[in-house]
Amino acid sequence: MAAPFSPTVRAFLDTRGRFAVVATVRANGRPHQAVTWYALRGDDLLVNGRADREWVASARREGWLSVTVADGYDHVIVSGPITLINEPGAAIADITELARRYGEDPGDFAGQSRTTVLVHPERVACHGALAER
Repeated sequence: MAAPFSPTVRAFLDTRGRFAVVATVRANGRPHQAVTWYALRGDDLLVNGRADREWVASARREGWLSVTVADGYDHVIVSGPITLINEPGAAIADITELARRYGEDPGDFAGQSRTTVLVHPERVACHGALAER
C-alpha cells in the first residue's frame, strides 16, 4: 500500500503553527466543526480533545473523522476511520506532546479526561499549490 501522503504534503502537515479543523456529524445529523491542534504519527493524523467535547463524542459514535489543515488557499483534507485512545496516561502524554509542539504549557492539561483520535487516511485531498496536477 502506498503512503497516504506525498513528501510535499507530509512537509506541509509537519510545519508547526498550523491548526486543524475537525468536521463531524452531530447525533441530530447536523454538521459540527472545531479547531484543534494536530500532529502526524507515522501515516496517521493525531488529534486530541477533552473527552466531553462534542466533536470527540461524534467521532466516537461515527468511527470516522474528516480533518482540514489550511494555510491560506493551500489545504489538505484527510478523512478516514479512526482509532480512539482513551487510556488516561497515553492521552495526557499526547496532549502534552501537542502542547509542546504549539509552544503552550503542557501542565495546563493535568487532571483532564482526554481522548486521542488517530485518523487513518482513507482519502487525502490536496488543494491550492499542493494539488497534484
